[in-house]
Amino acid sequence: MFGLKFLPALALAATAITFTACGKDGAKADDGKKADKPAAVKPFEGKLTEKLLEDAKKGVRPYMKWAEAEAHLLAKVGKATAVEGKDHYWAAVEGDKCTTLSVEKTDANEVGTAGVEYADKSMKANFESCSKRARK
Repeated sequence: MFGLKFLPALALAATAITFTACGKDGAKADDGKKADKPAAVKPFEGKLTEKLLEDAKKGVRPYMKWAEAEAHLLAKVGKATAVEGKDHYWAAVEGDKCTTLSVEKTDANEVGTAGVEYADKSMKANFESCSKRARK
């Protein structure tokens, strides 16, 4: 009997919590995050280095939403230096070494694979491929 007196108050509190967390139509309130658009980020425009590419890779994971990964990469290493199909590349030439960060964008708008590759001039084909992708 004691519990029944508080049932209407409990229902009213639950309704108030629902309306606070949701918009007028009952949909969840917008938290400011957009899944399909990268956050407004000022792209990095400096000289790419091996260290920058390695650090940028640390913030990208498989199955990460592409918009989140793209915002991170723009801030850390700027726009891709080359795009070939689904693969986005950032390359840096430092003396006899060339470093490439590659990130795959899947059909599901997620990150597929991501990795950093290294080449030096003794690896002629790899070095040439890498250096072609670098900013001029």
